[in-house]
Amino acid sequence: KMTGYTREELIGKSALDFISTKDRSSIVKDINKIYTEKQDIPLTYAFIAKDGSASTIEVSSTLLHDTNGNSSGFIAVIRNNSN
Repeated sequence: KMTGYTREELIGKSALDFISTKDRSSIVKDINKIYTEKQDIPLTYAFIAKDGSASTIEVSSTLLHDTNGNSSGFIAVIRNNSN
């Protein structure tokens, strides 16, 4: 609902496709920081919906590890902070 896109339209898209261009370099740096510092960091970005409207989102993520303890990805929960 938040994006305005259908499930089919989202297939093959990168999460960066929905982040404001002014925030894209920040999100890449923040993701690298999550991997290198191995800690969860609350993040805030401008999200762009299909209709072009922007809303503020908060991203809470947790680093995932494989059976050897190596970083293998992360899972994120996104909350719309706009009112």
